[in-house]
Amino acid sequence: MKTSQFVSLFLFCFLIQQNCYAQWSSVLSVGGDVDFLARTGDTLIAGGLSVLQFSSDHGDHWTDIQSGLPQFPSITGIQVKGQELFVSIMGNGVYHSPDFGNSWNEFNTGLVEPFIWGIAVNESFIFAVSTNGNVYQSSITSPAWSSSFNGGSTITEIIADGDNIYTGSISNGIFVSNNSGGNWTEINEGIPRGSTNHEKEINKLALSPQGTLYATVRGEGVFQFDAQSQSWSALTNGITDVQEPPFHDYHGLYCNNNVIIVGNDNFNVFMSDDYGQHFQNIRDGSPLRTDDLTVQGGYIFVATSQVMRRAIDTLFQITSIDIREQQSYVDIFPNPTTDLVQISGNISFDWVEIVSLDGRILHRTTMPTIHLSAYPKGLYLIRIGKAEQLLYTQKILRQ
Repeated sequence: MKTSQFVSLFLFCFLIQQNCYAQWSSVLSVGGDVDFLARTGDTLIAGGLSVLQFSSDHGDHWTDIQSGLPQFPSITGIQVKGQELFVSIMGNGVYHSPDFGNSWNEFNTGLVEPFIWGIAVNESFIFAVSTNGNVYQSSITSPAWSSSFNGGSTITEIIADGDNIYTGSISNGIFVSNNSGGNWTEINEGIPRGSTNHEKEINKLALSPQGTLYATVRGEGVFQFDAQSQSWSALTNGITDVQEPPFHDYHGLYCNNNVIIVGNDNFNVFMSDDYGQHFQNIRDGSPLRTDDLTVQGGYIFVATSQVMRRAIDTLFQITSIDIREQQSYVDIFPNPTTDLVQISGNISFDWVEIVSLDGRILHRTTMPTIHLSAYPKGLYLIRIGKAEQLLYTQKILRQ
């Protein structure tokens, strides 16, 4: 009788565990590790140690595009620009494909360091960061690399948002250039020294489509940047393993509207649907040592030693998810505009601000209609809030 009860209990526990694991499924398992994910439209790209493949059906089928790269490449960064691909390879610099991986060419003229940790592109330039703390930049049309900046320690993160370029390093925190690498400024107010021997060790940088900058710090979790105060604030409520020895790396970070997802090397994935005020662990028993993550087509994808996928519909605990890459519930139009801007949607707000890209509040109103004709042509931020809470940010072009 005891044996029968034991077997029944074992089967019950096994089924419960299988049900948890079933929420996540492996969609790409290869010989090497998958360290990076990039996406463009309906196409997802996975890269890592001897891995460079893409899927156009949300991970159901994959195509290898390594042919033409050095043997056993260690991919450290992926950037997409239309049909063009750029990858950084540790020890081999940067490679360029004009035809989405069908052919590859070295893109290294003038690049004096082959040990590149990551790359970023904007309309005119490509940027690369190195183990020696250097930022290099080149025209995106032909390789002609030159040194732009030295951050004083190994830079492992770089992202671009128009002329705004952000870098994150293993000990000197975060720097920004607002003129495509011409000048650089430290933006570390509020970033803690951290629970490690390294000061301000940045794991990941990410920009939401609404223009909000986020960062993860080793051992400390997620931080949000406020452009007005030029300072960072922690978003860690519910991230249960911050400041927990041996101090974890948070290399997975995704943000869009109200949703933030972060994953770490402690086999946890945390998700917030209220702008980072509260996080829930959505691992559900699956062993997700996160190196990167993203969202596409109704799925969350996590890069571990493989690519894992989970349908957003299975996150029944979180009821207000808006991360299906759908049109935002706020509509600010027309964009671009010569003057009048209208705000519509199902959002309830108290105030609207016009903000310059350097964080200055130019105008504040309670009305859903604003005028930009009094301001010079260029990019501005429209920020919408309720009481003290920022609800939404969008860039708008005044022509």
